[in-house]
Amino acid sequence: MYENERYRPNGLAKELTAENFKEMIIDDDSIDQFILEIFGTYCHACGFAGVLYSSLSHKLKKHGYAQSLPLFKANTENQIPYLGVFNYTPAYFYVRKDKKTGQITEIQTLDRIFGGQKFID
Repeated sequence: MYENERYRPNGLAKELTAENFKEMIIDDDSIDQFILEIFGTYCHACGFAGVLYSSLSHKLKKHGYAQSLPLFKANTENQIPYLGVFNYTPAYFYVRKDKKTGQITEIQTLDRIFGGQKFID
């Protein structure tokens, strides 16, 4: 997955691909919002940021937010039709969907990985 695995610890974020996005997000009625990390296998900054993202995943679980605000990650080489094209990495997005229709209704760029407090409150 990553050229330098030692900088990408295994966190609790699930990997999204074009093949599993519909099943894991659109068809899953329990998910109405999530945070998505976009990474590149060529991107060394993604490796270092991934350490923080992994830590965030464990903190969300520890404090009981992992179910209400799950974390996902996707490689830039995926062609996920619901999300479009990503021009830079690492990138972090807050995504909201309509539970009834399964449609993505909001995508916001998170300027800082830990700037998501307003979505938890």
